Amino acid sequence: MLTVRTSPTLESYRKYWWSTPRAIILLVSALGMTAFELVQLALMLLVFILKHEGLFYICISLILVAFGAFLTAWTFYMPRKLFNMSQKLCNDVNETLTFGEDSFIAENIGSKINEKVTNMYTSVTKVKHSNGWFIIMCDRYRFYAFRENEMTEGSPAELRALLSSKTGKI
Repeated sequence: MLTVRTSPTLESYRKYWWSTPRAIILLVSALGMTAFELVQLALMLLVFILKHEGLFYICISLILVAFGAFLTAWTFYMPRKLFNMSQKLCNDVNETLTFGEDSFIAENIGSKINEKVTNMYTSVTKVKHSNGWFIIMCDRYRFYAFRENEMTEGSPAELRALLSSKTGKI
């Protein structure tokens, strides 16, 4: 049986966040909007210098550039926000993942939590294995991120083979 013992960390939340499509979409759209508005701002400044008109549009562009910078910063802050929210719920959680033939069990034990969740491999939407990390996503709000060296039984190669054969998503 393959077993992992881990605790939530900010790094695990970062690994999870940057492996989601919504993080990349948010970052690309924020940077794209900011770049577009910077070009528009430069053109409006040029028009203002040459014709002394367009101050209203310059102000609007400045507001949109500031909004784009805020969205970009928010994208980078989101993993910390998710981690802080989980720590408010229970900051001493120990998670044990046990991988079986048909499902894997996640047991979370802490001062404010004691739960056991059975996850069928068919509920897994994405599996990532890179840079010594495994990230298993079951839905939008349930994920498991852990380092290879946190495995207590079995090897990373065995877990990768199991997840690959059961989910076809690695």
